[in-house]
Amino acid sequence: MWDEVLRRVHALVSVQDSKRMQQSKLYALTEHQAAIWTRSRKLKILLEQRYIGLISAVLFGICGRELNLLFVTKGELSMPETELDLYWIYMLEELRKKLSEPVYKAFFEPTRLVFLSDTLAIIRTPSVYAKDWLSVKYTKLVKDLFEQLMSQKPDLLFTE
Repeated sequence: MWDEVLRRVHALVSVQDSKRMQQSKLYALTEHQAAIWTRSRKLKILLEQRYIGLISAVLFGICGRELNLLFVTKGELSMPETELDLYWIYMLEELRKKLSEPVYKAFFEPTRLVFLSDTLAIIRTPSVYAKDWLSVKYTKLVKDLFEQLMSQKPDLLFTE
């Protein structure tokens, strides 16, 4: 999808900016938000200040819905790993209390929280099956636990 965004934007921006934009990618997409990874802070600032409206309009044309855009650089992709791990350890302990041991061990124990903001949580799973199963069966439970922990319900994205 990001290649299509860049293709549509290419004709509307300078050649230099178009080349810079090639150093970005769509990191995550949820129902309400798109997280766009940029190689450098300078590119992040360029996209936020000059092209956020254009990118929003192109994404609207492709997705058919308005998305909040979040631009991040590699260093900003998440909290320090130890802090993310602490959040996820707490979440896993709470999930263990609410689930049967076989379900917990098979589907939640091998997961990892890889990104967390006020509006988005990305959870890595060991397989496509686990990703799909968790998305269908446990999104509400996990969102409710995030609300207990953070006082907000971020969109969830399970990835493999």
